[in-house]
Amino acid sequence: MNNLIIKQQRISSSLDPCGIFDIEVWRKNKKIITCHEYNDVTNEARDNILNVNFYNTDQALYWWVGLIDSTSYVAIAETDTYVNINQVGNGWIEFTNYTDPRNQNSAINRIAWNKNNASTQSISNTTKMLIDITEVSIIKGIFVVGGVVSSQIKNDNSAGNVLWSTALFTEELDLIPGDQIRANYLITI
Repeated sequence: MNNLIIKQQRISSSLDPCGIFDIEVWRKNKKIITCHEYNDVTNEARDNILNVNFYNTDQALYWWVGLIDSTSYVAIAETDTYVNINQVGNGWIEFTNYTDPRNQNSAINRIAWNKNNASTQSISNTTKMLIDITEVSIIKGIFVVGGVVSSQIKNDNSAGNVLWSTALFTEELDLIPGDQIRANYLITI
């Protein structure tokens, strides 16, 4: 009698979200900086993907973008979490000296990431986010958060929201009042 052994070959596939920020800095109607920065997706975000799709966790209703201050900067890490924004657990603090011209020049809210439906395994905004700088500043990076309405408030770190990703600029942005950051954000899997 012949023993037949069938081995299954593992299909190679990965679900590895990757985000890319396209950033422009404008000063007095002239583009002075252009950068293309990849982000680190946090472990909290990866768990959120699994929990929303397979464990009946509510999905984030709103998505927002914030800035990372160079003051007190130590590091970004995959282990950074939303509840540790401006806390000891993350190695950075949120920069808040900007307004959002698309949100009635709000000085208290983060910038809305108004994305389109996903297609070709990617999702992005088509209208650039605008960030008007209000004080002399050195900006280290940028981050994306999601959750309930409270996640739009600068410095919010309430439970139930998610820190999706963080990214550092190749060079810190040395900005003055009146400078404007224009940004697109694309996620691919």
